[in-house]
Parts: sequence; C-alpha cells; structure tokens
Amino acid sequence: MAVPRPRQIQAALVKWLDQRYAFSESITRELYRRVPNYTAAFHHYLGGTVVILIVLEFITGFLLGLYYVPDGTGIPSPAYTSVNQIQHTVYLGWLIRGVHFWGANLLIPLALLHLIYVYWTGSYRAPRELNWMVGVLMLLVILALTITGELLPWDSRTYLARGREITILSGGSALPFQLGTLIKYLLQGGPTTGPATLQRFFMAHIFLLPGLMTSLIYLHFRFIRKDGPAPPLVSPNDSRSMPVLLAPVGDQRVSAVPVEYRGQELEPPAKRQPIGSDHVLFPLVAGIALPGALMPPAGRHIADDMPADETHPFFPDHFWPYPVIAAFTVITLGLLAALLQRNLQLAGPADPRSSAAPHPDWFFLFLFQFLKLGPEFVMSFVIPLLVVLALLLWPLIDSGLGPRLAHRLGWSSWPVPGRNVVTGSLLVAVGGFLAFLTGWSLAGPGLCLPWPFNGPVCGG
Repeated sequence: MAVPRPRQIQAALVKWLDQRYAFSESITRELYRRVPNYTAAFHHYLGGTVVILIVLEFITGFLLGLYYVPDGTGIPSPAYTSVNQIQHTVYLGWLIRGVHFWGANLLIPLALLHLIYVYWTGSYRAPRELNWMVGVLMLLVILALTITGELLPWDSRTYLARGREITILSGGSALPFQLGTLIKYLLQGGPTTGPATLQRFFMAHIFLLPGLMTSLIYLHFRFIRKDGPAPPLVSPNDSRSMPVLLAPVGDQRVSAVPVEYRGQELEPPAKRQPIGSDHVLFPLVAGIALPGALMPPAGRHIADDMPADETHPFFPDHFWPYPVIAAFTVITLGLLAALLQRNLQLAGPADPRSSAAPHPDWFFLFLFQFLKLGPEFVMSFVIPLLVVLALLLWPLIDSGLGPRLAHRLGWSSWPVPGRNVVTGSLLVAVGGFLAFLTGWSLAGPGLCLPWPFNGPVCGG
C-alpha cells in the first residue's frame, strides 16, 4: 500500500472540510474580495498595525508569564525578584521584556493616531457610529492594560505611580467618602496599595482585559466587514457631509443596498494566484483568510459600485504590506529593547514606607498636571467623565448638533472635521492643550505660572 504524500493528505483534509463546511469557498471569497485602490494609502494600515502590536503584546506577555510570580509580599518581593531574573538571567528575557515594554509604549500613540484619522475624515458618521464607540472602548482598554501591567514589576517607581493613579481613579476626596472608599477597596483590595493590589492587577492584566480586548477586536472587524471602508474625502460618493435639513440617520448611508444584490464582486478566477488545496502554500493563505472566513458574509461595500480599475483584490495586493509592517515592527521593538536598556532597569523594591514623590508615565503627565488647575472634584471626576462620554458619544453629538450649528452659520451642509473649521479647530485646540500640559509637567517645578485657582501652579 502506497504511503500518501503530504499534499495528498492536505487535499483530502480540505475535501473533508468542504463536505461539512464551505471551507474552500469561504477562503476564496475572503482572499479575492475587492477593495478600493485608495485604501492602499499608508494611513489605512494604522488600524492593522495596532492589531499587530496587540498580538505581539499577547505573545510576549504569555512568555513573560511563564517566569513571573505575582506575589508582592516581602522586600524584595517574589514579583520583583522574578522580573529581575527575567531581565538578567533568563535566556533572551531582556529582549522579550523589552519588546513587550516598548510595544505597550508604541501602542498608545498609534491607537491615538488611528482614532484621530477616523475623526479627521469623518469615518465615524453613519453607518459607522457603533464602530467608533468600539474603537474608543479599545483605546480605554489599552490604557487599562498599560496601567495594570506597569505595576507588575513591583519596584518603587511603578508602586508609587500606581498608588497615585488609584487615588485618582477612586475619586480621591472628590467623591463621597463611602463611595470613594468602596472604589479604592475594589481596585487595590485594601486601604493601601499592597500584595492584594498586585494580585488584582495581575488577574485583570492577563485574563479580564485581554478577553475584553479580543471581544472588542472581533466586534471592530465585524463592523468593518459589514460597512466597508469609508469613501475618501475627495469622492463623488461621499455623503458624510450632513445637509442642514436634518435627514434620518438611515438616509446618510453611502449607498442603499439593492434588492438584487448577490454579494461582493471577486477577482476573476483567471487572475487569481494558482494556489489550490494541494499547494504547499495553501495552509499559509488559508490561515490568512481564516479569521474573515469564520465571520458572517461581508455587506455591500463602496468597492462593489466602483470600476474594476479602481479596485484590487485583498490577496495579495492589499495584504502584502502587513507582513512587511509586522517584520518592521518586530525589528524596531528589538532595537529599542537592545539600545535603550536603561529604561528597562528596575528601581529599588517596592516599599510602602517610601516617601518619594510619584512620577507618572508619559501618557499620564498631562492628567497629573491638569489636576492642579482647579477643585479636585471638578478636575479629577467631573471633567474626565464628561470628556470620556463626549468621546464615546461623539458621532451622536456631531450628527445632532452639527447641522443646527451649520444652519446658524449659514452653511449648506456640516462637513467632516477635515473640512470643517469648527470641529477641525476643536481637534487642534485639544491636542495643543494636552501637549502644553505635558510639556509643563516635564519642565518640572522650575516652571510656575500664575493661575486663579491654587495660586501659581508649577510643573512636575
């Protein structure tokens, strides 16, 4: 009896799957769906780069978890000792920890850039409001992952900074005493930051938040498949500029779905890559298409109404930059880990008796400085809560108030922020204010400015 070759086994397995699930058809439909040519611009790959970084964080976090001990008792604690061992003793531990550390630091600005691009182009408008909300929640989860992960080394620097952040999150003295105490106990497991805090942050960092992030990524991609890419700012098909005569949200879609719509147009078979079920590369391309193939069928996209010469197939034309981006990202993070070792060195072990001033991470410098500018209740609770709600509900605020404001200004429509002096200036003003607060904090106590509340306010 002849021994079957690997390719024969592979083809037989695919045939077996096809008899039970439209496996090959789903892979083909995912690989050779057509996307608009304008989506090949670099800014359309920002979201994919964020997902690549998240996957790298999951992988390196798993490897670090093989050696990490989540125990904060004693000075130095087993948690501190295990991180020190990873950094100095475990084979390539410094590299894995460095990639994880710098990946987390790059993830925040890249996610912000992606969110700013979506805002600037008005891609949050109907029918993509829910996807914007999911994206904002993803940004908040990224920040939560960073906060919880920074405490895990359990050295004095991260211990003091997290203690201050927990005080802010629990409302400090801004909330009623009973409510503030309840939130603080839920976050840190006791009246002070201690071993119970480390245990809670560890569980949130490796179980709760990654699970929530995975669910949000799934929802994000499902909405993208349903609604497709937004049209470019310069496009005859762009209906994101809302008319002053307020139309129902359903009337602001890019295009209505025809009754006889039978699915997306695919790349003609004669132009597809000759990769059949027995090809050596079939497992690779099937793995590429599998996440999308397991999702519900894609909805009608703008590419379905465009000429063939203005679109291209997802594979290989649109997909090939992603492996390049992934390789470049890994190399960049590895170089940062190798060249900037000083940022990875631990401070002394965490000690509750320490009286040193806490130093926040760079992405929270603006918040620590902002808290000095007014009453604690307003600055630490009311304004941050309103900002988060406004960011989350921005598509509804924009569609509700924008056309009315346009009518008062005598405009014929309410353009997207990239063409709107009001919402475009709002983005520039907010970004400038946050940059000013960050620079003010970095300047240290030497830079003091007069302020109507709390006397002159100094940096640091």
